[in-house]
Amino acid sequence: MARQRPSWVNKTLLTSQVYDVIEGFVSSPNCEASEIATSLTSLFLPFTRTRSDIENVDCLWGTIFWTASTFFPGATEHWRLIELVREIQRIPAPPGEAISADEDANGHEWWVDLPGWTRVWADLECDAPITTPIRNRKGATQEQPMKFTPGPWRREDGKPMSALAWTNLNAFAAKLYAQTPLDYLGLIGLQSFLEALEKDISPRDLDNVVPAAACWVLSAGKSLWDNSEEFGMAINERDPIDSLTMSGGELYTGTRGLSDERWTFWKERFAILSKRLDLSPNTRLFASQAFDEMKCIEVRK
Repeated sequence: MARQRPSWVNKTLLTSQVYDVIEGFVSSPNCEASEIATSLTSLFLPFTRTRSDIENVDCLWGTIFWTASTFFPGATEHWRLIELVREIQRIPAPPGEAISADEDANGHEWWVDLPGWTRVWADLECDAPITTPIRNRKGATQEQPMKFTPGPWRREDGKPMSALAWTNLNAFAAKLYAQTPLDYLGLIGLQSFLEALEKDISPRDLDNVVPAAACWVLSAGKSLWDNSEEFGMAINERDPIDSLTMSGGELYTGTRGLSDERWTFWKERFAILSKRLDLSPNTRLFASQAFDEMKCIEVRK
């Protein structure tokens, strides 16, 4: 049975077209990801003439992320979407001076590095079910690429997305990171640990963020650990994004960066949370699974 079409996809023709292609892909197991990737990227060819034009690519990542948020962490549709993203990365960059200028200005390779996805994640994060959005916190950098019109996928009622949607979205992002280790995506995973494990927050807030953090352990914990040296080297006062990401929360007072000490702290926090009766059974289950997985990763490292 076809899923209900969300109203936001009709706000622009391009968004509607992108949504229809992606929805058709995830609902049809026989569709080839390579063919769909070609179809999707061809929709953006008319939007490669100017720097402002190429920001239309945001609707591609917004639609993919939004779609991922509607499927459970274990859903096969997540893997279908990851397969699609991998095929998009293989598409040659569109010709044109605007594309070349964007690549030079941002230090990325068009399609390979998923241009614009960080803007979309920052946009979606505004609807995350966390008490204070990361961007509004003291010390948050203002250099993030956030000065753009919010995407149509954003909630119009001003309410946060559900804890389930946030968990689904992070589960997808974690799987994507394990397959395509984009540095900033990994930092988002580490930020989820800080949010869920190092902050002194209410049981309700823990129910909103602990499952999302656990998904990063379950789907990308080994990848995050394997890249721990790289993350540790990234911590410095000149880069406020990294400094914010890995500064200690109220509950963690150890050394900054990703270390054995911090890993052990996170693991023990998951163990504690798995036994807290003021948390939902779902949260306790995710915490228990994350604790077990972290122990396994320690054995394998």
